[in-house]
Amino acid sequence: MNKAIIVAVTSLILVGCGWFLANKAVSNRKIRIGVYALFFCITLACAITVRNIQADFPDAKLMAAILKFCASAPSLLLALRGFLMEKNRFDLRIVIALALCLMADVIINFSLVAGGSVFAIAHMIFTITFIIENKPDRKQKLAWLILTLVIAVILVLIYSHINSIPMYLFALAYLSIMISTVVFSVKLNKLIFVSAIIFALSDCFLIFNMTVKPTVLMKLAALLIYYISLHLYGIAVWEISYPHEKI
Repeated sequence: MNKAIIVAVTSLILVGCGWFLANKAVSNRKIRIGVYALFFCITLACAITVRNIQADFPDAKLMAAILKFCASAPSLLLALRGFLMEKNRFDLRIVIALALCLMADVIINFSLVAGGSVFAIAHMIFTITFIIENKPDRKQKLAWLILTLVIAVILVLIYSHINSIPMYLFALAYLSIMISTVVFSVKLNKLIFVSAIIFALSDCFLIFNMTVKPTVLMKLAALLIYYISLHLYGIAVWEISYPHEKI
């Protein structure tokens, strides 16, 4: 447990240092890449530590929540840095969605339904943002409808693991919203699209882990995929501020 506290405190200090560097040279490509790498290492360390904590101390929910906050904070700060450069509504909505993801990641340690609901709201904001930015065409709408129907059938097939109509409807609504973030981001920035795909993949891992008895490695993989998606969202918002400088 002491190691977890050390990781959390060190992570917060390093995040502060990264933010200071970002403010000092926001337009310097090498420093931006350095901040991306630093923040990802922080996220990686916190993700590994939180899984170890959950495996060894399943009742240490507060410590797990603190570590998850430390793991999510870097992606939020990356997006915030990008927003502060141009202060446009697209960036602001992404920042709000990432802030909700951070909240959900903390809340879900205490309530699965409450945390899942906040995640669903975050997905809705992502979807609304993508629709406003680039109005979807008929093909995208049809793709979303077909994929939602496919998910509905899959959920029926695994209903025995759900065993509750309200939970089935919640899962269907959540996954439908999640799919929309991917489908409606196709024509946007490529990094945004990749982020949406990886985020959706992390949710698929989570659902798979809920239907089988997952190993610690499987849980860690699901968490890392999720944090990678958030990290890419944050990088995308920052890089959009510099369309002439692509990584």
